[in-house]
Amino acid sequence: MPAIAPVKLKLQVARLAETYTQPAVFIQELHTLLRLYADNTNRPGLSGNRQVLVKTYNTPLPVLRQVRVGLSTKTNSDPDGVLNLCDSLWRENYYEHRLLASMLVGELPVEVYKQTIQRIENWAQTTTDDLLSTSLLDYSLARLCRESPTIILEIAGKWIQSPEKNLQRLGIHTLIPLVSDPNFHNLPAVFRLLGPSLRNPTSSTSADVLLLLNQLIQVSPYETAHALQSILNATKDVKTAQLIRKTLSKFPREIQIDLRQALGSLSQRAKNDETT
Repeated sequence: MPAIAPVKLKLQVARLAETYTQPAVFIQELHTLLRLYADNTNRPGLSGNRQVLVKTYNTPLPVLRQVRVGLSTKTNSDPDGVLNLCDSLWRENYYEHRLLASMLVGELPVEVYKQTIQRIENWAQTTTDDLLSTSLLDYSLARLCRESPTIILEIAGKWIQSPEKNLQRLGIHTLIPLVSDPNFHNLPAVFRLLGPSLRNPTSSTSADVLLLLNQLIQVSPYETAHALQSILNATKDVKTAQLIRKTLSKFPREIQIDLRQALGSLSQRAKNDETT
């Protein structure tokens, strides 16, 4: 893999961006670019916990980020053209092409959010690749989170209630950048949406719930603790207790004491039910 020379890469990306209205040409040129910067010595999926089921060049992320930057003016001036390109990118059985599609839809203007959401739903339900699923969660709603939190709350609620596990994950994960935004203050709405996933945790969503809880604790530990205590007082599900215990070390010490008492009360109620 050659070293990334920023000036040279910008020129290569500028030439690539000129072909965005010709998806077939763009994709072939992108293959050439990715192949040029491919790292054949480090293949994701062969080590660690993440699995890559589609083909990959293992091209460094900065290369794809530069392609996204090179198309940034197009996402605003011609969102329909970029959406058409994203459709073609996602049909390619390569990780980098689908990752770029996720990045690009995440930068489209709010005005086309319905078309964006339609793509994201379809992609989330059809991918079984762990790394791709995570990338879709991380990138696909970036701009919408920044500019229209009300729409995000509505969409997240719909996805969390979906029977599709991938959409449930997407809905929960979508709330993470929202609560991280210092300009976002509607945490009660987030707790309402998260409540069902806490009262009835599943193995498919627990990791995402935990990520969201950790972010909520950073933003407002006391408000988060109050919401968790309310849930603990209203449930007998030991899985809820197990999930919340994993967050205890993130809270200030005085909050930990109150939460441990609530956890103890839940455990006692569960034991009483077993003996009756």
